Amino acid sequence: MPLDFYYMDMSPPCRAVMLTAKAVGVDLNLKLVNIMTGDHRKPEFLKYGKDDSFYPNNPKARCIVDQRLYFDIGTLYQKWADYAYPGLRGQPINHSLLEGIHEALSFLNANLMDFPWAAGNKITVADFSLVATISSMEAAGVNLEQHPRIVQWLKRCKTKMVGYQEANEVEEMYKQCHAAIRIDPTPKIKPKAPKKSDRKKRNAKKQAMDNKGDTGSEKRQAWMATVKEGKAEGAMI
Repeated sequence: MPLDFYYMDMSPPCRAVMLTAKAVGVDLNLKLVNIMTGDHRKPEFLKYGKDDSFYPNNPKARCIVDQRLYFDIGTLYQKWADYAYPGLRGQPINHSLLEGIHEALSFLNANLMDFPWAAGNKITVADFSLVATISSMEAAGVNLEQHPRIVQWLKRCKTKMVGYQEANEVEEMYKQCHAAIRIDPTPKIKPKAPKKSDRKKRNAKKQAMDNKGDTGSEKRQAWMATVKEGKAEGAMI
């Protein structure tokens, strides 16, 4: 079934979508919208913009949502990608970058001080975007407990967002993240038990040193005896 696609001929983004749809075999039902003549303000078109619950029409509210979206793609997700993606590609991970991730999380944690959701009192597209990033961190074992408001927000996302489990709690994703990304950069390694031959060598060496020490002690005692008799020559150090 073709998808309705509202477009303008002179719009590069619209033409990019049309080319992509052709390339992947998606049929589009093209509906020309001439914004120069006000087509986008006609009643039949405006009905599609009435539901602003996830992306508000109010300029101030939308500004906050936009800020959270920019924060995710430009800061939080970017720091996560820089840290985690080398591991997913089988390359070494720079664990020092984990500090930057926690710094970014602390900003979001502070933003959640006054509101239950990322951009206010209601779920918005900002929450959808941020939770996709943070659920990946959770899957890889990032310790979120030091950001308590994020922990509570994440719980709300899991219970309130329609389709959360289907989208984010993917078993294969968790397995891949855990296998590829080792959050603790200094795993405890159990020391190897010394071999019996090594112990024998050390014991023999210790015994030889003890014997040498005993001989030296006997010499010192003999020298002290000659000193008392007034027969000692030179000094013994």
